[in-house]
Amino acid sequence: MAFEYEFMGKKVRLELDEDFVAVRFSEPALHSTRSSVASASGLGQFHKRIEIPGEKFTIMPVAQTAESRSVRHASAMKSLQAKNEVKRVAPVFKMGQRTIVATDRILVGFKYKATKFKNLLKTLGCEIVEVRDKECLIRLPEDACPFDISKKLLAMKDVEYAEPDFVTLGRHVSLRAPNPNGNTTGPNPMATSGDPLLPQQYAPKITKAVEAWSLQIGDPSVVIAILDEGVDSNHEDLKSAIVGTYDGVDDDTFQEPNPWDAHGTACSGLAAGVPNNNTGVRGIGGGCGLMAIRIAYSESEASGWVTSNSWAVRSIDWAWKNGASVLSNSWGGGAPSTAIANAF
Repeated sequence: MAFEYEFMGKKVRLELDEDFVAVRFSEPALHSTRSSVASASGLGQFHKRIEIPGEKFTIMPVAQTAESRSVRHASAMKSLQAKNEVKRVAPVFKMGQRTIVATDRILVGFKYKATKFKNLLKTLGCEIVEVRDKECLIRLPEDACPFDISKKLLAMKDVEYAEPDFVTLGRHVSLRAPNPNGNTTGPNPMATSGDPLLPQQYAPKITKAVEAWSLQIGDPSVVIAILDEGVDSNHEDLKSAIVGTYDGVDDDTFQEPNPWDAHGTACSGLAAGVPNNNTGVRGIGGGCGLMAIRIAYSESEASGWVTSNSWAVRSIDWAWKNGASVLSNSWGGGAPSTAIANAF
């Protein structure tokens, strides 16, 4: 079976990862129950599972047998679907280094106000989760396929787009900087009492920001929104710059990252580390206002991060609606999304 959907009017076909399946168990989903079902359904070792935070989906490996990958994957899917303890079985996809799962939700864009289509969505058995002007997020019935429903919605004349609300899982990347003594151009940043770590920063040198600062420095009326894993709002080199916070994961203003989720804080320092405060680094746009927005997180130091298209969409919308001048998005690699493209 081909798993595909439309992005900006073009078909996107996803690559199935036949070494894994995603399972949502009936509650209460005890470890003993899940382990027993996994063993009886041709899955691999239970301790190698990956729990998708907030989704009640468990990504589980397919046992390695003498059969071909496609045969053992299809057999495991069929066996799981027959189990009373299982509510939903979903395929797992791979895109580069990312792992992607289509949830039981769909992002839909209409030609008119989304509230006008409540009855239409109810006839499909869908629950409206969130509405934003002409767009909405819906939850499907337990036995519905997000790809099939997306295709059915897209065929309707008043629907602009319909796509699964994909969850994307990725691995943390190293924050180690390249060698500042490599082949770069521009003057070496000079040590100053205002920014003691400036000589150790390679970015101001290779981007010629040092020369640029003689012409223009950051303006607090220019607000840079960092959409990432959250920003440490108590960081001594960032806190005075922060003018707004939002958590797209929980839809509230508390966006503080877990201690091991450092990427958003690092990006904030690069973009807007406060200049001339006798502390730390200097951001390329130091002096600008900083908006801290969380669109992803990881549950533990050893786990990868997780995000969803719907979290990204509402975070992008929140940023520009609340005065962001610049949106910094040091992330990507998931399935293409019309909803995200429209938000930008």
